[in-house]
Amino acid sequence: LFVRACAITLPTLCLDPCLKGVYKSFVGASKFFSPASAPGIRFMATCSVEMYGIDLTATYQHAFVAIKGLAGQMRQALTSKSKESYKEVYCWQTINALELWATVLVAHPVDLEPLFYPLTQLLLGACTLVGSPSFIPLRLKCVRMLNELARARDMYVPVSPVLVEVLQWKDLSKKAKPVPANSIPDINLRLRVGSSILRASAFQEDVVDTTYELLSDHLAQWGSHPGFLEIAYIPLLRLRAFVKSSNKDRFKRGARQLCQAILDTQERIGKARNRAQFSPKDGSSIQQFRADLDSEGPSPIAGLAKSLGEQAVQRMKMRSMEDVMLEDQDDEDDDERDGAVGHRGGHAYGDDDGDDDRDEDDRDEDDRDEDDRDEDDQDARQAVKRRKVGDMSSESDLEDYEDKVEQYQFSDDDEDDDGDGDDDD
Repeated sequence: LFVRACAITLPTLCLDPCLKGVYKSFVGASKFFSPASAPGIRFMATCSVEMYGIDLTATYQHAFVAIKGLAGQMRQALTSKSKESYKEVYCWQTINALELWATVLVAHPVDLEPLFYPLTQLLLGACTLVGSPSFIPLRLKCVRMLNELARARDMYVPVSPVLVEVLQWKDLSKKAKPVPANSIPDINLRLRVGSSILRASAFQEDVVDTTYELLSDHLAQWGSHPGFLEIAYIPLLRLRAFVKSSNKDRFKRGARQLCQAILDTQERIGKARNRAQFSPKDGSSIQQFRADLDSEGPSPIAGLAKSLGEQAVQRMKMRSMEDVMLEDQDDEDDDERDGAVGHRGGHAYGDDDGDDDRDEDDRDEDDRDEDDRDEDDQDARQAVKRRKVGDMSSESDLEDYEDKVEQYQFSDDDEDDDGDGDDDD
């Protein structure tokens, strides 16, 4: 916020360093993305979008350079096809940067229109760079950005092939692994998931519901366009095939609902097309055609898209509430454990005098034990000495033994000069 205030009040020459510093700070902070850091990173993105709206001419230059750098990473990944180059693209730093520029372009679609095409190509390339099902969350995230870009400029972006490919995922037709829902990560906060999560029923339901939502949102954009019949033809075929191949009633029910909305919209547009007297290249007549249909009310596919979007928002709220409840439960468990420890301690938080008395008694008992051990050691040495003396056959042997005893005691005193009070024998 301070940098934003400086960029507004200071002369124009200070704007470029501010914009460069803001983007550099955002990219550095978004390298590690987690549920705890997500709100802060989103706040930084919102502030960055506001700053880039101060001077759109300067913003165009910065966006062009940044998108060109991201395109270089994508080209390197497509040409080298190495694991390291894939990691440069499939990381939070790159995805968050793409999302930032997508948000900037959506906020200023007219002034930044030339940048829509390269950014769209980058997002489509990210969707198809690696075909592993582990990166399904990343693909869905990119498709959401593409839908926003398409709606901002009213342009067609072919995202339906990416979404129907998700529905062709083989694990959806297999028996899912029952896993507690609270152990499944948020699909919006992950780019990649492991094989154990891929087989979880809760994760598969989340993936399918998000796919239905994004596909209906994509088709709803063209719900009044005369080309809707052709646009929705392939997705309709894939959805019908998914209904036949799937063995889960929940997935079939959602796919049938989406198919019915597509058929109703096709019927509505087909009747209006039969009355049309213009050619496909007549842009003004097409716009009038769409305006007339919109005036009659939202299309069936638009109504379904709105309903699925509301359900997605509700799922996010429920997931947030579950996270808060789990954190509260953990705090309560910690408090209970602390209380149990305090109770077992007797007077750990209250009776200090009793603790002092017990400590003094313990010290006295330790002193008595130490004196007893010293006496036992002394008695044992005397007994050993008596046995040794009894075994002496001559007076010379006795004198040698006494010399050895005096030498041994002298060496013990030297070794104990360190002050630890321990005997090394």
